[in-house]
Amino acid sequence: MQGGRHDVIVVGGGPAGSVVAGTLARAGLCVVVLEKELFPRFHLGESLLPMSLEVLDDLGVTPKFEARFIRKHGARFLEGAGGEEVSFKFANAVREGRPYAFHGPRAEIDHVLLEHAAELGADVRQGWLVRGFSDDGRPGNAVVVRRPDGVEERMSARMVVDASGRDALAARRPGMKIKIPRLERTLAVFSHYDGCQRLAGTDEGDIRIVIVKEGWFWVIPFRGDRTSVGVVLEPGSVARAAAIGLDPLLAEVIAAYPVMRDIMRGAKQVFPARAAADFSYRVAEASGNGWLCVGDAAGFIDPLFSTGFHLAVRGGALAAASIESAFACGDFSPSRWALYEQMVKKACDTYVGVVQAFYQGSLVELLFETKKRDMMRKLVTSVLAGDVFHEEEPRWLREMQRRFPPVLFPPAAEAPVDAGSALE
Repeated sequence: MQGGRHDVIVVGGGPAGSVVAGTLARAGLCVVVLEKELFPRFHLGESLLPMSLEVLDDLGVTPKFEARFIRKHGARFLEGAGGEEVSFKFANAVREGRPYAFHGPRAEIDHVLLEHAAELGADVRQGWLVRGFSDDGRPGNAVVVRRPDGVEERMSARMVVDASGRDALAARRPGMKIKIPRLERTLAVFSHYDGCQRLAGTDEGDIRIVIVKEGWFWVIPFRGDRTSVGVVLEPGSVARAAAIGLDPLLAEVIAAYPVMRDIMRGAKQVFPARAAADFSYRVAEASGNGWLCVGDAAGFIDPLFSTGFHLAVRGGALAAASIESAFACGDFSPSRWALYEQMVKKACDTYVGVVQAFYQGSLVELLFETKKRDMMRKLVTSVLAGDVFHEEEPRWLREMQRRFPPVLFPPAAEAPVDAGSALE
């Protein structure tokens, strides 16, 4: 069957897809969102960054976040065994901006954004599975869709936006999904808990990153009494998880460190521990004639600095601006997406460099030094706040990139990442 023609088809209703769809629908374009799942659905990535709020403000959705989610004023790094701690408050960043972000269950966050996109005029269809691009799987401006009733149809548009997350619809061709070297953490084990020990006052919403020998913990408080706790582990942990199970493994690593024992004192686990594979990757080709990728469909970076949601919504806003411009002049050729790709690539490369430096150890040393070096503290705070999208990069950001250049190309012997293998 042949589906109706639209201006824009957005594949995926996560943050990237919702921002693109809502922005373009508000501009008067005919936009359809095809989301395979029924929202709300569980997802990781529960910690947002302040510089994402510029996009939320523009969409008019920030008041809904204020009503539902706890404010996050900063990030704290703790040494798991000794307890040494350093705190970075977003109010102390180089560039003035929103001094806080939010924490919340991603199921709720994504649902709020998708519903808001619909309120702005997007045609949101849940339970619609995009099986692939219709031209022999090559990305273009038409897709094959399976409707909730099981019927398949071809849908076309002037523009297709791949916001399919780590399914990475456009990157299913051989060699398109390439592992990022030095980010080979392969297992995240996590659950939600009630009754964790919390910080007081405005510090309550701070994310805590606890550095341990095996990797690092996240401790993300939600509004109320619930907290997301997980650990990203080194490659050897896969065999250990298989041998003893996820709940014993998570409990074992928590019990090994005084800081985590203190945080978890009196906590009750909400659901059995879950695991997700964590393969950071980039996509070799993220745009073309009449199509482009946004969010995780264009690449995924280790979740250490809570970058997933931020790159999705900021990238989505940039993509929407480029698409509006393309409609204005009737040109959907690959050259239209050059500025979008350039800005997203620079932002991603900045995070790749600092995350690689964290695992290598040089950034950890810097994090715990900054209490004595005010300007460097400001630089680190700005990166933690998400201030990495600039058409002309400021001097301070170039300094961070100089100190922590990304390593993007693995040895030739390393194979590309299989589609669907990244962190769920």
